[in-house]
Amino acid sequence: QHCVADALTSGNKRAATEKTEELLAAVRSRSRWAVTYPGGETELLPRRRPEVDISTLMEVPEMVARSTALLPALATIVSFQPVQGGIRSAVRRMPEGPGPQRRARQRWMILVEVDPDDDGRRRIVVEGVDPYGLTGEVLARTAARLLAGKQRAAGVLSPAQAFDPLETLDSLADLGVSWRRD
Repeated sequence: QHCVADALTSGNKRAATEKTEELLAAVRSRSRWAVTYPGGETELLPRRRPEVDISTLMEVPEMVARSTALLPALATIVSFQPVQGGIRSAVRRMPEGPGPQRRARQRWMILVEVDPDDDGRRRIVVEGVDPYGLTGEVLARTAARLLAGKQRAAGVLSPAQAFDPLETLDSLADLGVSWRRD
């Protein structure tokens, strides 16, 4: 079985299928760039479904994609105390994030594509705005659900194991989150 989770951010809203296919083709031809990262279900899914291959891609500017090859060398440099002090100082001077107007314009999309060997490809698309504000709201709501005992199990769990995924997505509609099956 094969599962691909593409986390794509974009300023315009197109059909997920077209956007994903366009991005993957563009990445292959090097006209657009994406990087893989070990985020989201990439860490937790293999624990319960070891037969599933999962990867996560995020669209990034070319300079960012090309610079990922430098990360091992940067990790060594960043380990030095004087460099860490300089980084902390620089971070303190940075803004906390985009302002409210920019956040309201910042769209995001997550496409989860599952291609089981026997059933054919299936997709779920989740879209919304303001990933900064949404993150805090989702964490607060998750904590409230845990305190109310609404989780399905206990222990180290992915969100999909702890709570019903579709019910969770539906509960975010008031925050501008929508989802659909493609």
